[in-house]
This record gives sequence, C-alpha cells and structure tokens, in this order.
Amino acid sequence: MPMSFPATMSLRFDGSQLAAAFSESLFYGIYIVLLVQCIEALLYRAKTRCESLVRPVPITAAILFTTITAHWILDLLLAFEAFIRPLGEDHCTTCTSHNPAELVYLNYTDPKYVSLAALYVLSTLIGDGFMIYRLYIIWSRNVLIIIPSTILCLGLAGLFDNFEPEGSSEIPL
Repeated sequence: MPMSFPATMSLRFDGSQLAAAFSESLFYGIYIVLLVQCIEALLYRAKTRCESLVRPVPITAAILFTTITAHWILDLLLAFEAFIRPLGEDHCTTCTSHNPAELVYLNYTDPKYVSLAALYVLSTLIGDGFMIYRLYIIWSRNVLIIIPSTILCLGLAGLFDNFEPEGSSEIPL
C-alpha cells in the first residue's frame, strides 16, 4: 500500500538547498571526469598536429572550469555555513520564524550568494557564446545562422541584469 502524505506537507527550503548541493557535487564529479578526457584529447590532437593549445576550445574549457569550480566551492561554503555553523544561545525557532539554515539561504545580500548568481550567469553566457562561435564556424561563417542565438544570448544577459529573487524584499533577516 503506498504511503500517503498530508496535503500540507511540502519540501522545506533548506532541505531543497541541501539536495541541490548534493546533486551539484555529483554532477561536478561527472564534469571533472569529462574535462580530463577532453584535455587528454586536446593534448593528443595538439601533439599530433603540431598545434598550439592557445585556441578557443582549450581557453573556453579553462575559463568554464574556473567559473564552475568557484560556483561549486561557494555552494559548499553556503551549505556548511547553513548546516554546520554553531547556533547562538539566543536563537529560538518558532513556527513562524525561519530556521538558521533558511536564514543563510534567504540572505540574498550576502556576497557569497551574489557571487553564486554572478558565476552562474557568467558560466551560462560563456557556454552560450562558445556555442554561437562554433555555429558560426561550422556553418561557413554565415552570420544569418547565429542571429537568433545571439539575440537569445543577449536577452538572457539582460534578463539576469534585472534579476531580483522572488520575495527578497519581504523577508526580514
């Protein structure tokens, strides 16, 4: 017989953030394995063709590695701050107040949170920009092919420029 849950039971915000950190760590490990394989292929290709490694693919891979790793580290730092940080004696949780982990994750003005968002946007724009470049090269430098993708990428950049988390002005910290 399947287990039933009350209609009011929902996933807590701090629990979803912890699950997201776990998932991000899992996918970061997969990313590292794929990155090592990519670097090996690029080194082999450069050696056999007597090419330089200062080309768009290795440079983009290095920049993306830096931004993705920094994002992962900041995410883990926030998780440690939220779940491992010792509580003060004056902290009391009531049904209407936020628990300490929620207070950490709902503090959108924290430099770590702002950096997380900026690194996410930067990684997305670098990846999208590189894909647009590859489209341009593969389609024989045809500008008409990259116009829609470029407009979408610029729109994404403008969207993140005006981003404010939902309810960020309503949460008393």
